[in-house]
Amino acid sequence: MINMITKRQQKIIIFTAVFLLALTVFLVFIYMPADARLKGLKQKYNAIQTEIDEFRRTIGADKPLEQSIIAFRSRIEALGKKFPGKEEIVFKELSSLAQGMDIEITSMNPSKKVVVKGAEGQDLLIKDCVVEEISISMALKTSYKKLGEFLRALKEEFPIFVTIENVNIAKAGDKDSPVLNVALSINTYLISPKPVS
Repeated sequence: MINMITKRQQKIIIFTAVFLLALTVFLVFIYMPADARLKGLKQKYNAIQTEIDEFRRTIGADKPLEQSIIAFRSRIEALGKKFPGKEEIVFKELSSLAQGMDIEITSMNPSKKVVVKGAEGQDLLIKDCVVEEISISMALKTSYKKLGEFLRALKEEFPIFVTIENVNIAKAGDKDSPVLNVALSINTYLISPKPVS
């Protein structure tokens, strides 16, 4: 015997089908895109909140705003001095450091400036300025102790960013002499206005 569907059952089936279709349309076209947008907004909010927190730590949120801004500006200025615009500034600072430590510089020879390239081979730019690397070969006369202090000062206290690339040490004169001949190679970075092409 064939089961006949009553009109009431037909209405229930049609109503259920329409409800399921409406629910599917709602989920696919309204809820899921809105949920994706909400997740994206939450990620952006968290990223912005992280930046704000980092900025507050940087400027010192526990200080009054005016003091924090002054401290922040001085940090930016100090960072700007780490990458001078002219190589003469580097030579002056190196000479001053060596002189203050009673180290004799017998020669200081810079290499030709080389533009630093980014990952894709393009010139590395910071605020429309080109970053250039320069190698400096120095010949020094000093003692072991003073050489160690000089190298430590270059790494930790020197106002300009430098990397120590090579150090060669040889005794000066007889083997009992405390004086050393030192060949030192360092690299530093300059920030120069981008040349007009």
